[in-house]
Amino acid sequence: MSANDGTRQWARRQWLGGGLMAAVGLPLVAWSQSTGLSLAQDEPRSVNSGESTSRGNQASLPRTQAAGDPTRDPRGIVVESATVFPDQEVLVPTPVTGRIAQIYVQQNNMIAEQTLIARIDDSKAQIAVRLAQARLEAATLEAADNSAVKEAEATLALATANYERAQELHRENIKTDVDLEVAELEKTQAELKLANRQKQYELAQKRLQVSELEVEDAQQQVDLHRVIAPASGNVVEIIKHEGEWVSDGDPLIKLVNMEWLRVEGTLDNTLFNREEIYMRRVIVEHERARGEIERFDGVITWEGLREVAGKYIPVRATIRNRTNDDHWILHPGARVRMVVLDEYGTLAELESTVR
Repeated sequence: MSANDGTRQWARRQWLGGGLMAAVGLPLVAWSQSTGLSLAQDEPRSVNSGESTSRGNQASLPRTQAAGDPTRDPRGIVVESATVFPDQEVLVPTPVTGRIAQIYVQQNNMIAEQTLIARIDDSKAQIAVRLAQARLEAATLEAADNSAVKEAEATLALATANYERAQELHRENIKTDVDLEVAELEKTQAELKLANRQKQYELAQKRLQVSELEVEDAQQQVDLHRVIAPASGNVVEIIKHEGEWVSDGDPLIKLVNMEWLRVEGTLDNTLFNREEIYMRRVIVEHERARGEIERFDGVITWEGLREVAGKYIPVRATIRNRTNDDHWILHPGARVRMVVLDEYGTLAELESTVR
């Protein structure tokens, strides 16, 4: 085949292909124009675009530029994806070594400060209390008995009278010098006996005080076997169980304060200077099971020193939680929406009671 023949066949195939494309393409263009649909690929949508979903009439949220990026809201700057953390977690230790006799709480229980959580076996401590109380009773009886002092006072009074009488008789030459010395000795002995009885009485009072302190100390040892909640909160974990042996300081219960929570997110450093962030008021919005929105007031109480990705400032807002039918509405780990308002506030302005 010559070169000219090959060129003619290639041109013919190009002409046939172009005609086929035109035959198929022109009807598609006409159909798209009649329906108003575009053949171009749809623009990708952000997961935080806020476009209405199953909630229907609820106002849509502003579109964000990227995950975690803040955007404008009529009320202020929005952090679309913030995370809830507990403000306070407490590991309650066992105060003494021994066997766990009883645990009085269950996981997820909401307990108040000074609630009795558990009891370590205190049988030996209870015996020590009874011994101390018996010693206290004996010391009380001893301290209340001043008969020995009264006897010594009476003996001294008699010896003093005999000595004075002996002096008179000695002046009348009825009593000898020896008789006078004997009477004086008896008087001195009576004085020393009274001083000794008074000292013994004072020592009895001191022994009473010591016995009272011993009872108090023994009772404190019993109290140390009682594990008391140092703060209010929810029991999130029971680390040790009844019958287990524990040492002094071993963690027993983990409590989380659910009333005060912190919400952490990031703010674009092109929107705020750091000195403008602290104590700004925020509104935290949490979407529940059927789309209902719960809102919580708070203030920003911390901003991080290190920026994220060279652009975002880590911030932390403190909010006060609420209850519904004795269940906390907001929980650690929840993803929430935080609106940073153009005003400042204080923690004291938050609600003073948990609803």
